[in-house]
Parts: sequence; C-alpha cells; structure tokens
Amino acid sequence: MDDQSKNRVIGAFVVGFAIVAGAYTLSSFTKPTLSVPTESVATVAAAPTRVAIEVQDANDDGIEDWRETFITPSQTIRSNTSTTTPFVPETVTEQFGVNFFQDIVRMKGYDGIGRTEEQVLNDTIKNLTSLAKDTIIDVRSIVIGEDSSAQAVRTYANSHADIILTYGKTGTRPELEVLDELLKTASPEAAKELGVIANAYKNMSEQVQKLVVPPQLAKMHLDLINVYQALYIDISAMQGAITDPMVSLIRLQRYEDDADGLVYAMENMYQAVLPYASAFERNDSALLFVDYRGSN
Repeated sequence: MDDQSKNRVIGAFVVGFAIVAGAYTLSSFTKPTLSVPTESVATVAAAPTRVAIEVQDANDDGIEDWRETFITPSQTIRSNTSTTTPFVPETVTEQFGVNFFQDIVRMKGYDGIGRTEEQVLNDTIKNLTSLAKDTIIDVRSIVIGEDSSAQAVRTYANSHADIILTYGKTGTRPELEVLDELLKTASPEAAKELGVIANAYKNMSEQVQKLVVPPQLAKMHLDLINVYQALYIDISAMQGAITDPMVSLIRLQRYEDDADGLVYAMENMYQAVLPYASAFERNDSALLFVDYRGSN
C-alpha cells in the first residue's frame, strides 16, 4: 500500500472514532439520572384531649334540656287503658247478638257451602223460641191424697184460696201498667215493683205444690201450679226490659197466653169444686174461686 492510501485509511479511522465518541458523549448527557429517595420517618400526632359535655337538666325531670325541645305530647308514654279480656256476653240479648253475627260471618265465609241466610234466621228463631218453654211440673212433684170426700175437697180449696190471698195481695199495680212505666222511664222502682209481683206468683206455685190434693182435683191442681210458675217467669223477664230486652219481648208474647191460661185454670177448678158446694160455708175462703170466675 502506498503512503497516500495509508493516509486515507488513518483519516477514515480517526473520523469514525470521533463520530462514535461524540455519539456516546451526547447520549450520556441526555440519559435521565436516577435519584435515590431519602428514607422518611412516620410520625403520629397525639389525639386531642376529650372534654365531657356537662349534662343540663334545669327542671330535674330526668331528661336533658336539649332533648326537651324534641319531645312532644304525642311522644309521651301513656298508660294502656285498653283491656285484653275478651268480651263475654252476660245476657241473652248479648248472646243472641254474638251468635247471630258469628253465624252470618260463617255463612258469608263458606260462600254457599254451609247454611243459607234463611236457615240461619230459622235456627236463630228456634233458639229464641226455646226461651219461652218452661219445665212442666208433673204428678211426681205433687202430693195426691187418697181422700176424695167432700170435706177433703173443701179443705184443699180453702187452703189453696188462703195461699192466693196471702201472697197475691202485693199492693202493686197491674204488671202491664208497671211495665209501661219501666219502658218509658227506665225507673228502677218500676223494675222492683215487677219483682214483687213475680215473687207473688212464685210463692203461690211453691206453696200450692205442697198441698195434699184430692185425686179428682189433681189435674186442675197441676194446671194452676204450672200457670203460677209461668207467670212468675214472664213477669221476672219484664224486669229486664231495659237490660235484657230480647228475653222480655219473648216472654211478653207468651204472657198473654199464660194470663188467659190462669183464667181457664181457675174456671176448671171452680167447675171441679162446684159439685161439692153443699160442703162449703158462706165464710169459706174458697169462695174466691167463685169471685175470680165472676170477675173475668
């Protein structure tokens, strides 16, 4: 290789080295440098001291003053005045109302499967009608004698009349007049007066039942005893015309029949005793049967 060629090679080498060195130097200046962060120490700030809020209760009612503003009368606790005791009907009228309402509700609930409305009404009427039925006193409850003589008839008739005169003179007004006053005024005195009349019939029924009756008068004897008892129940029911009107209404409907029954029973007793009229004396109390017959 001649000197000229060597010089070209050396020049090219120098130029190439300079380019590489320059590029390296330039990249070193432009490359970002990594900084190592310094280690920091965490610190905890102390909590502020808590100060209790003083409770203010100016009226000393146990409620803080600041709460008083939020309390209204509707928020105060009220005593419970309601009762948990179930309603128990005490009168026939109340029982009728409860039973009838329950039957109607059941009928509606069953929707045609159970009793119809007409059946419910009929059953209700039947139950109410049973209130007008009394226990009949029969021959097992009376004393039937063996003496059927005229003197036995006179003794019985006088004893029966004495009972009527003893217990029947109550000094009261007719029961329907007293009932009318009770219905108009709800007077307790009227109710008591009805009680006096009712007890008169009760006593007559019980006392006559103890008499020894001649066998031929046994039927008339029983009729009068049962009529006295029925009137006692009728008039007793009138006492409850205000408190238990259902019973009063039912027994009042029967009262008319029982009052007529008393007239018929007295008439029958008079007819039964009449054949023995010669055995009676003018002052005998048994003449009451004659007087009673003549007044009706």
